[in-house]
Amino acid sequence: TNEVHLLPKSQMASQMKGECYCALYELSDSQLVEALLQNGRVHVLLSNTGEDDATNRAARERLHAAQDIADRMLRSDHIGHNKFVAGDPNGTPRRVLTGSTNWTPTGLCSQTNNLVVIDSDVVAGQYLAYWKALRAEGAAQAAALRTGSRSKLPTVDLGPGKGSVQV
Repeated sequence: TNEVHLLPKSQMASQMKGECYCALYELSDSQLVEALLQNGRVHVLLSNTGEDDATNRAARERLHAAQDIADRMLRSDHIGHNKFVAGDPNGTPRRVLTGSTNWTPTGLCSQTNNLVVIDSDVVAGQYLAYWKALRAEGAAQAAALRTGSRSKLPTVDLGPGKGSVQV
C-alpha cells in the first residue's frame, strides 16, 4: 500500500519496528532513544551537532553500547542535517519516516516542524540507497555525494486518490 500520513510524536516509536535505517542530525529525546534501543535491528548514522557534539553525546554513548551506529562527524563547514528512518518489520524497507523534526525535546514539542510517514516500497528503497551512500561516504562529504543528493528522482505515484511524492 502506498500512503502518506502526518505523525504526532506519540506515534513515532511505533513506526520504528523491525529493520530500521536511521540518518539523524540531533538525537536527545529520551523516549525516542529508548525506542531505538529496544529495537534490536536498528542501524543509525548520527551526525555531529558541533565541535563538542553536546546535543547527541548521551544518546550516542547509549546507542554505541547496544546498536549498529556509525558516527558521522563532519567538519565545521559541513552539516549532516538528515532526519529520516527507512524501515519495515520484515527486513526490507517499505516505509519512510521523514520531515523537518529534530529528535530533541524542543524539536518535537516546542518548534513548528513536520513529520511524514510514506508507505511506499519505491520511496523507501530510494531512502535506503541514500542511507547506504551516506554510510559509505562517512565524514568525507565529497562533491559526488553532495551533487548526487541534489538530483531529482522520478516521481512516485502512491495510487488512486493518494497523490505522489518526489524525493
